[in-house]
Amino acid sequence: MSELKDALATSRDAIKRALPEAERELAECRAHCAELEESIRLARLIVSSNPSGEGPALAPTTMHQAMTLILRDHPDGLPAPEIAREIERRDLYRRRDGKPAGLGQVHARVHNYPKLFVRDSGRIRLRNDSDV
Repeated sequence: MSELKDALATSRDAIKRALPEAERELAECRAHCAELEESIRLARLIVSSNPSGEGPALAPTTMHQAMTLILRDHPDGLPAPEIAREIERRDLYRRRDGKPAGLGQVHARVHNYPKLFVRDSGRIRLRNDSDV
């Protein structure tokens, strides 16, 4: 029994010595993963907001800019919930508190920017020249 206890004690000491190095390596891995995830997020943003690939695409800084970007790809418009989901999916805009924009903000922007947006049969679309 003491032989087994000695073996466990030796292993425990080896584990204690190796554990900090393993934890440091894990922290480095996690930091690298976070950097990679951010790079992928930015790459997806650029690809989704600039399908032509001509020049760099800049992330929208306002909610109505994000909505405009989404609606350019949908000339017939989209329902407000789909606009909110797409903005969140592409991570085009976040509120000051870091949370994604909600459905209420989509409706508020349509109301506050009548020169940009039109409500049409339950959908929101960009205003065009034929709109009176």
